Amino acid sequence: MIEITVTPQRIHAGQDADLTVTLTNTGKGTCRNLVFRLSLPRQIMRLAGDGLIEAPRLLSGESTSGSVRVRADDIGTWPVGSSNFSYRDRQGTPIRTDYTTEVTVVPFVRIEEPPPRFTVDLLEKVLPHQEWGTLRARLTNSGDTTAEQIGLSLHGPFSVDSGRPEKAPTLSPGESAEFSFSVKTNESGAVPAHLDLTCHYGKRQVDRRQWTKYVTVGKAPVAGQDGMTILYLSANPRQTERLRVEAEAREIREELRKGSGPAIRIEDRGATRARDISDALLNIRPQIVHFSGHGAEDGRLYLERDGGNAHLVSPEALAALFREASDHVKCVIVNACQTQVLAKAIAHHIDHVIAMKDVVPDRAAIAFSIGFYQALAAGREVAQAYRFGKTQIHLQLGDDFADLPVLYSSSAGGNSDA
Repeated sequence: MIEITVTPQRIHAGQDADLTVTLTNTGKGTCRNLVFRLSLPRQIMRLAGDGLIEAPRLLSGESTSGSVRVRADDIGTWPVGSSNFSYRDRQGTPIRTDYTTEVTVVPFVRIEEPPPRFTVDLLEKVLPHQEWGTLRARLTNSGDTTAEQIGLSLHGPFSVDSGRPEKAPTLSPGESAEFSFSVKTNESGAVPAHLDLTCHYGKRQVDRRQWTKYVTVGKAPVAGQDGMTILYLSANPRQTERLRVEAEAREIREELRKGSGPAIRIEDRGATRARDISDALLNIRPQIVHFSGHGAEDGRLYLERDGGNAHLVSPEALAALFREASDHVKCVIVNACQTQVLAKAIAHHIDHVIAMKDVVPDRAAIAFSIGFYQALAAGREVAQAYRFGKTQIHLQLGDDFADLPVLYSSSAGGNSDA
């Protein structure tokens, strides 16, 4: 017995569509000499394909198919099928039959794609004073919409060697591209760099947006002279639940800005890859490293690959990396689920490591960061800032989440406060 299906059974008026006919042998024996030609009503116009399907034999359970490109302008339900479908069954008996089904033509409703979402990171944060230097930026498509004809331009209180926007190829979701600008400024200190983006997406839609980042012109701040540096890392690979890492970074910056203690600067790296961590540890030399993202039950940490997919890194590998940076890193915060195993490994080399011992909701992660950096910006030590972070979770979310954070200390042999 041959079963026939035509898909799809709903097409949009005025839009090209492919009608696919599938013949399936649902019987027990082999059918032979199959011939099927799809006929269409006058309301559905054939654009490509003759609709003929021929198969010398079809074993039990096997299928064969063919497609026809069509377009319909008249809304309604119309018959399609074949008036002369023939084959031989497993006994060799000729079978000739008609087949009719219906295809419904419905109005076309244009659904506009949402605009792409981007994160942008400056790969150089220090520029020479009154000299030409290179400023590189990495743009990551962190949304679900493909961006095309991307242009990124830079302006600020400095000269840019070329006023033309830098161009990038199409960026699919999760992909990144790097842009390079040659700049010169006569100002020193913290200088704003304005990045303007234009891109196309969907059906001739255009999106524009701007970011302001800050670069240091002249000598970079040195810990102990101009305060401490925090390295904020975040990763949210495509296969993982979306987190509000940008909101967390914004809250941290706000609390540091309001603080009355020593000067603290923050450097952020979004869509973090493994090589981004080592690069930042070597060139930024932070005293505090804060990671926001996802952790696995076995202690591995979710980073990203170049295309935005997940890259799981073991506790041993990360501990070895932080061992090499232990001369300047004094505290590591892993604001991700189930990171106790990772924290214990890092705590063999770093003075203080803060982790989460269970699944941590976004609200709890952000609440902890608010309390921790409020205290740090007021000049408190890490251990006390940690307790302020726990208290902020308790205040905002109640008793059930207050004990999520845990602090490990190398001076205590890697033991925690809990």
